[in-house]
Amino acid sequence: MKSLKILIIAGVFSIAACDTLEQLPVSIISESNFYQNESDAEAAILGVYDRLQGFISNNFIIPISARADETDVIRGGNWTRDESFSTTSNDGHVRNTWDDLYAAIGRANDVLANVPGILDDNFTDEEKNKILGEAYFIRGFAHFHLVIRFGKVPYISEAFISPNQDYQPARDDIATVYANIIEDLKMAKQLMPADPSLKVRANKWAAAGMLAKVYMQRNNTGDRDLALTEINEVLNSQGYSLLPSSNYSDLFRPDRQKTVETIFELSYGPAGLDDAAFDNEFVSTQNFRLQPEMKIINAFKADSALVVESGKEEVRMAAALEFYYPIFNESGTCILACNPRNEYFIDKFTKDDWKKTSERAQLHPSVIILRLADLILLKAEILNEKDDLAGARTLLNEIRERVNLPETTATNKDEMRLAIENERYLELAFEGHRYWDLIRTNRAVEVIKNKGQFVPTQEKLLWPVPQADIDQNPNLLPQNQGY
Repeated sequence: MKSLKILIIAGVFSIAACDTLEQLPVSIISESNFYQNESDAEAAILGVYDRLQGFISNNFIIPISARADETDVIRGGNWTRDESFSTTSNDGHVRNTWDDLYAAIGRANDVLANVPGILDDNFTDEEKNKILGEAYFIRGFAHFHLVIRFGKVPYISEAFISPNQDYQPARDDIATVYANIIEDLKMAKQLMPADPSLKVRANKWAAAGMLAKVYMQRNNTGDRDLALTEINEVLNSQGYSLLPSSNYSDLFRPDRQKTVETIFELSYGPAGLDDAAFDNEFVSTQNFRLQPEMKIINAFKADSALVVESGKEEVRMAAALEFYYPIFNESGTCILACNPRNEYFIDKFTKDDWKKTSERAQLHPSVIILRLADLILLKAEILNEKDDLAGARTLLNEIRERVNLPETTATNKDEMRLAIENERYLELAFEGHRYWDLIRTNRAVEVIKNKGQFVPTQEKLLWPVPQADIDQNPNLLPQNQGY
């Protein structure tokens, strides 16, 4: 497809810092004269991370949260259609997601094709393997987020160096895409260092954690056991731990991130991968788009009441939600939160003083992709399905106790399954997990239809393939059912 081909080919010509490229005219920059040394390889892999930023900030969480029973869309045409499961193949965020992820894949493939050939005595095998592992990781990560959104997608594993190449791939079946994703992540795990201090660059444990997530989402026979193996490796690494209740909110505050609980975060910034704003739409003084669903507000309140009853400090609801009310100026004109759909805003990912800003809230310099609590709850889920109720209870209570909640009251497998589902709903609220949890457990239609006015059908759980790409590459047909 022409547009996909352009996205992929663009990789090497846009990945490096200006200081690296300014010595050569843009017209003659190519793989043969760009990939010369370790610095070039480092610039290239930073470019791969950079290309994920648009997807993560705009489409990793927001439209998916709108589809789930987490948020109400206040405004925003595309996301309103997501909330009502009336997404179209011409919606901008659908095309942008496709483009951003395939562009990241193209850059990753470019790194994988060219970094092994760099002859630089200062470029150690260890550092070279680390960079190659990161490229495999991002290629697997990007394909994973394509397959769970679009179903059948082209799996792209080759670098393209000429706009004249004929490239109109067909969509691979879902099983093939998953198999290739798993191989990418296994290779990433093998090549990257086991260094838990790496937070905004992927490491071995990020690859292991993502493998567990992929196995759980694929959900084939035996996949739970494979996921359990990967989770246990992360837990046994002793490189990560849950934050205590006293600084639980540090997970989500921009000036206190990169904690011992985080396994992988994607960072933002014009000067590489650090210290800038993640502009999401959950909360702002003027420009918010989503508010929390009453269902999740009530679920948080129910847990909060248990904490208050015990005489302990409530920390999880306080970190996730902000009680908010209209603010008026001296003349009596409402200037802030004038027409909220409910009395709470989403407070994850915001600065402590976000209300003081006059424009949009300046938000996260990094976005959590994977953290320890996610994997602990997945392990609890796996143990419960393996009839290890005691093991599941221990892990579930570990998550509850660190936010000052009493132990679970679940007494059997069915109750425990729902208790773990609810714990993931609240612990990982607004972090981009709920919708995929409901899909992998085949509960999406059942749960989301209770949201009220929007009743999804099974075929509408996927997005359509962007029409613009189909127009340029008929091999992407047939379109997903229902579109």
